[in-house]
Amino acid sequence: MNNLMAEFPGRVLIDSITHITDTTTIDITNIISEINIHSSMNIESTFGELLVIDHINYYTKSKLIAGDGIVIKISHNGEPTTYKFKISSVKDMNDAGSGTVYTLRLVSELTYNSYFRKISQSFIGTPSDIAGQIFTDNTEELFNIWETSIGVETVVIPMWSPMKTIEWLATRSRSNSAPSRFIFFQDSKMRYNFMSLTKLKDLYNKAPVTYRYNNNTLGKDNGAGLNPNSKEEMLAIKKVDFLNNYDIKSAMDRGVIQNTLIRTDFTKKTIDIQSNSYWDTYNKRNLNVGDQWKYEETAPGRIVLENVATNMSNLPGLNKISDETTANPNMDRSQEVEITVLGNNEIDIGQIIKLEFPSKEPENTQKHNDLDTRWSGNYYITAKRDIITRKGHNMILRCTKESQASKDYS
Repeated sequence: MNNLMAEFPGRVLIDSITHITDTTTIDITNIISEINIHSSMNIESTFGELLVIDHINYYTKSKLIAGDGIVIKISHNGEPTTYKFKISSVKDMNDAGSGTVYTLRLVSELTYNSYFRKISQSFIGTPSDIAGQIFTDNTEELFNIWETSIGVETVVIPMWSPMKTIEWLATRSRSNSAPSRFIFFQDSKMRYNFMSLTKLKDLYNKAPVTYRYNNNTLGKDNGAGLNPNSKEEMLAIKKVDFLNNYDIKSAMDRGVIQNTLIRTDFTKKTIDIQSNSYWDTYNKRNLNVGDQWKYEETAPGRIVLENVATNMSNLPGLNKISDETTANPNMDRSQEVEITVLGNNEIDIGQIIKLEFPSKEPENTQKHNDLDTRWSGNYYITAKRDIITRKGHNMILRCTKESQASKDYS
C-alpha cells in the first residue's frame, strides 16, 4: 500500500471519458461534472453514474442510447485505472437554461448481457468451474480471484440469466481450506471475484491500513507555520455515519442467529436435517473477539428447503455438501458504519481495514486506553462509493464489523 502514502491527498486526474457507439468514439470529458462508481459485496455488480452538464446539446446530436459504451480513464499518482461500462438508462433530466443536466446510469457488461440472455442447460462439475464457464461465455470482463470449490454437482439451470446463475452457484460452493460458502461480487476496479470469506481473511487479516477519526493531520512546524501531514491526511476519517445496528428481527429472518436446512435427496430417497446457531458455529470465525448477540433459545430459526440429486457418475465428490455453513448468510452485518475518506486506487471492497475511534468517556473516568473498544477494530469493506470530480477524489466506505472487541483493543 505504499502508493497510497506517496500521492498528494485526494488528487486524481480525469484522463478521458469516451462515448462509444457502433460507429464512433467521442470524447465527452468536458461535459462530465462528476463521476460516481458504486461497488458492493451485496449487489450484483458495480455500477456507475455520470453527471452530465450538456451545454452543447450532445444528447440530441450524438443519438446517445442505452447499450452504448462508456470508457472512463483516471490516474492516481501516475497509475491509471480504466472503467468500461454500458449505458443502461438516462435519468434525472432537467432544463438548466443554457443547457440540460442529466445522469447517465452505467452497468457492467455482464449485467447488461444478463438483461437479454437466459441459460437453460444442464452442467456437471464443481460449482466454481460451472460458474467460470458461464462467466467467460457471457462477458469479456476480467476477474481478480476465482477460488476453486469442492464437490462435483449435476445442476440444471431453468432459464436464468447468467448473473443469477453465477450468484446461485456461489451459494452452493464450498472452500477447500475451510467450511465457508462463496460470494460473487465485482470490485471497484471492475474485476469479478468468486471466493469465500475465508480467502478474504487469508489475504487481508492483518488489516494493512488503519483509518482514524479525529486524526491529527498537522505536520511539524518548519518555521513558517504547520504543514499538512499527507500520510495522516490520507488516513483521516473526514465523516462517520453510524448505521442502524442490531436489528434482532432482521437477523432472525436472515438466519444470522440460527437456521435449519432440510435437504431432500431424490437419488438416495433420504432427508437430511441440519441446524446451526451463531454461538455454536459462526462466531468462531469472527474478525474480532466477543459475541455480537446475546444467547437465546431460537430453534429452528430460518428454515431453508433444498432438493438435490447425488452425483452418481465416476467423477470425484458429490453435490451434497453437509457442513455448518450450508444455510449461513454471507456475513453478520449487525454493526456497520460508513466513513468518508480521501480517495486512492488501493482500497477496495472485500478488504479488511482497521478503524480507530476515540473514546467518549469523561476525562476523569479511569480508562485503559483512549480508544472506543466497541467501535474500534477490524472491519470488512462491504461497499464503496467513489466520488470523482476535477477538485479531487473522495470515497464513502461501508464497513461491517461482524464481532465486538470485548477486551482491550489492540
